[in-house]
Amino acid sequence: MIYRCTNPDCPCVIEQETRPACCPECGRTMAPVEEEALDGQQWVALGSFWAERGESGGARALTCFRRAAALGNVPGISNLGWCMENGVGTEADPRQAVWLYRQAAELGYPPAQCNLGWCLQKGIGGVTDPVQAAQWYEKAAGEGYPRAQLLLSYSFHDGVGVEADPVRSLQWLKAAAFQGDPAGQVELARRFVLGDGVERSEELAFHWYQKAAEQGYPPALYYLGYCYDTGLGVERDAAQMALWYRRAAEAGEIRALRELGLCYELGEGVEQDWGMAAELYRNAAEAGDDAAQCNLAWCYEFGLGVEQDPAQAVAWYRRSADQGNPRALTNLGVCLEKGNGLPADPDGAMDCYRRAAEQNYGRAQCYLGINSYFGLCNCTKDEETALRWFLLAEENGYPEGAYWQGLCRWSGRGAPEDRKAAVECFHRAASAGVSRAGFYLGLAAERGWGAEREPAQAVRWYRWAAEEGDAPSQYNLGWLYARGEGVERDDKTAVEWFRKAADNGDADAMCGLGLFYEQGRGVEQDLTQAAEWYRKGADNGDTDAMCNLGWLYAQGQGVERDLVQAVSWYWKAAQLDHARAQYNLSLCMARGEGVEANQTAALLWLEKAAGQDYPPALCTLGYRYENGDGVDRDYGKAAEYYRKAADLGSATGMCNLAWCCERGLGMERDYAAAAEWYRKAAALGSVQGLNNLGELYRRGLGVAQDYAAALRLYRKAARQNDDTALYNLGECYELGQGVEPDLKKAFSYYRRSAKLGYSGALCALGRFYEEGIQVPSNLSKALQYYQASADQEDAEGMYRLALCYAEGKAVTADRKEAIRLCRSAMASEDLEIQNDQKLREDLQDLLERLEK
Repeated sequence: MIYRCTNPDCPCVIEQETRPACCPECGRTMAPVEEEALDGQQWVALGSFWAERGESGGARALTCFRRAAALGNVPGISNLGWCMENGVGTEADPRQAVWLYRQAAELGYPPAQCNLGWCLQKGIGGVTDPVQAAQWYEKAAGEGYPRAQLLLSYSFHDGVGVEADPVRSLQWLKAAAFQGDPAGQVELARRFVLGDGVERSEELAFHWYQKAAEQGYPPALYYLGYCYDTGLGVERDAAQMALWYRRAAEAGEIRALRELGLCYELGEGVEQDWGMAAELYRNAAEAGDDAAQCNLAWCYEFGLGVEQDPAQAVAWYRRSADQGNPRALTNLGVCLEKGNGLPADPDGAMDCYRRAAEQNYGRAQCYLGINSYFGLCNCTKDEETALRWFLLAEENGYPEGAYWQGLCRWSGRGAPEDRKAAVECFHRAASAGVSRAGFYLGLAAERGWGAEREPAQAVRWYRWAAEEGDAPSQYNLGWLYARGEGVERDDKTAVEWFRKAADNGDADAMCGLGLFYEQGRGVEQDLTQAAEWYRKGADNGDTDAMCNLGWLYAQGQGVERDLVQAVSWYWKAAQLDHARAQYNLSLCMARGEGVEANQTAALLWLEKAAGQDYPPALCTLGYRYENGDGVDRDYGKAAEYYRKAADLGSATGMCNLAWCCERGLGMERDYAAAAEWYRKAAALGSVQGLNNLGELYRRGLGVAQDYAAALRLYRKAARQNDDTALYNLGECYELGQGVEPDLKKAFSYYRRSAKLGYSGALCALGRFYEEGIQVPSNLSKALQYYQASADQEDAEGMYRLALCYAEGKAVTADRKEAIRLCRSAMASEDLEIQNDQKLREDLQDLLERLEK
C-alpha cells in the first residue's frame, strides 16, 4: 500500500503493508493513496524511497520513475536515465540513459545537466566530448547545483574540456563547499593539505573535513580520523583517531575498516587486539581493499590474530598484488624467493620485485639491489646495478637504501671505496631509524675510518644499535667495555653484551664468551664453559672459536686432552684461512702431535700462515731459514721474514731482526740498528729485548758503553724471571761492572738462573763449586753443573768439563772425551755467538796439549 504525508509541504511518499505511525520526514500522519492519484513528483518520491533500499527495490524504483517520466516530470525523466545508466531494475543501457538525461537537461533540470556532462566526459553511452561536458557542468553549476560546481572545478583544475584555470577552479569549488556539499568540502580540504591553488593550511583542511564529517559523509569521516592519526591541523589524538575511523567504517568506508584494523594491531586508541585487527582486515579485504588484503596476508604469514598459514598468506598477497599493490608484490616476492607457502621461484620473486619497483616502491628496489649485490635469485652479480637500485630506494623513501649505499662505498663495491661518503650514507640511514647503520657508525668512530676517532661516540652508536637487537653491535660494545674505550672498563658488562649477542646467534660473541670464561674475566674462570662456548661458536662457523677449541684440546683444559681433536679443529679453521690455526696445525705436523709427522705439509701450512702476515708464523719461518730447518739456510730470507714480523709490531720479530743486525746475518753487521730494534722490542715489554739491549750497553756495541743502563735493563728483565738477565746480573756482580763486586749476589743470581736451566749459569755455578767461591769446594758438584751446561752445548761448559776429563778431576781421566769436548766447543754456535777470544785460545791450547 502507498502512503502519502498529509502535510501539503512535505513530499514524502512511501510504500509498505501497514500504515506508518507518522511521516518519517516531518512527523505528520500518513494517509493511504491510490496509484492513479499520484502526480509526477510523488512518483519520483516513491521511486527514491525504493531506490534507497538497494537492489531489492530496484525494479519498483524503475517503475516509479517510468510513471513519473510518462507524466512529463523532469526529475522523473532524469532519474529514469540514472536507472538506465547504472542498471537499476533493468539491464544497463548507457545510450538510453544519455538520451533521457539530454531530454531533462534541455528542459533546464540541473541534476540531468550534470549527469549528461559526466556521461559526455567519460564516454558513457558511446560519445566522448569533454568540451560539451564542461558546458553542461557550467549550466548546472550556474543554477547552484553543488555536484556540477564540483565537477566544473575539476575541469578547470585539470584543463579537461576547458583551458586550465586555477582561479575559476577554486571559485567553483568554494561555491560547492559553501553550499554544504560534503564532496566539495572534502576536495577543498585536500587542496589546503597540498597547497593546491591555495596557501597550504592544515588548520583549514581540518576545518573542511570536519564540516563534511558533520554531515556523515563517509570519506570525510575517514579523513577526520586521518587528521587525528597524523596530527594534521589538530593535535594528534589516538582515541579520536580510532573513534572517527570506526564511524567511517560503520558508514561503509572500506579504507576506514583497514585503518581501524591497524589501530587494533598497534594498540593505538584502542586496546591492542590482533584478533580484531585480522577480522577488520578481512572485512576490508573481502570488499576488495588491496592494502587490507596485504595486511591480512601478513597476519597469516606470521600467525598474528589468526592461525599461521603460509598458503593463505600467499593467496591474499596474490589477490592484493593482482591489484598492483607494491607492498603485496614485494612480500609475495619474498615468499617466492624463500619458498614460504609455495615452492621457491627465484624468477617469479624477481618479477614481483620489478613490478613493485616500477611503481617506485623503495623496499622492492632495495631487494633488487641486494640480489644484484650478492648475485641471488638467478641474478648476475652486478654491484654497480645494485648501487643504482639502492639510490632509487632511498629516493623513494626507503632508508635501508642509504644503508646499502653505505656498504657499497665502505667496501668499494659498485663505487670507489670512500669511507667518508659511506659514513654520510650511514648517518642518513640512522637518522631514519635503520639501527644496522649504527654498527658501521660505531665502527667508524671506534677505528677512525671515514670519521674522527671518538671512542665515546662509538659507544653511543653501538649502544643504540645494540638496544635495537643488532648482534654485531652488541658484540663490539662488549669489547669497548672490555678494553675501557669510550667507557669505564667493566668486564661484567662486557660479558652481558657478549651474551646478548650470542643469544642473537652471533658466533663471534660465542667465541668472546669462551675467551672470557677461559681467562676468568667478568665471570668466574670456568674452562668447561669456555670449551662449550667455543664449541657453539665453532659450530656456527667462527674460525677463532675453532682454533681456540683446538687449543683447549691440545692443552687438556676444560676437555680431556685429545691431540687428534685439537688437530681436527685446527684443520677446520685452517681450511677457512685462519692464520693462527694454520700456524698451530703446522706445529702439530712438524712435531707429529695428533697427526703423523709430515715436514712438507708442516712447512706448507707455515707458509700459508706467514702469507697472511701472521707474526708468529713469520718469525718461525724466519727461524727455519736462519737455521736451515726443512729449508735451505738463507739468512737473507730469514731477515726478510723477521722484518715483516717486526713491522707488524711483533716483539719477537724485532728481537730476531736485531739479532740478524748484531750478527750480520743476511745483511751487513749493524750494532746501532740492532740496538734500535732491541729498544723497540723492550718498549713492548719483551724480556729478550730488555736483556739484549742491556748486553749491547754493557759491551758498548751500537751504543756508548753504559754499565748503569745495562744493569737497569737486566733488572727489568730479571723481574720477569728471565734466565739470561739473571745470569747477566750475576756476571755484573762477579766482575764489578756498574756495581761493587759482590760474589754473594753473583752466586745468588747464578743459582736463580741455573734453576731455570740457563747453560751459562750452570757453568758459572760449576766454577764456583770447583774454586770454592761462596761455597765449600766440591768437585763432584762442579762436575755435575759442567755436565748439565755442556749438555746444552755451552762452549765454556764443554771446556771446563774437558779440563775435568783431561786432569781427572772428580772423574776418571779420559783424554779422548776431553778432545771430543774441546772440538765440540770450538765448533759450537755458542762460541761463535759469544765471540770470546780468550775462551777460544784456552780451548786451542788445551786441545794442542791433549793431542801431543
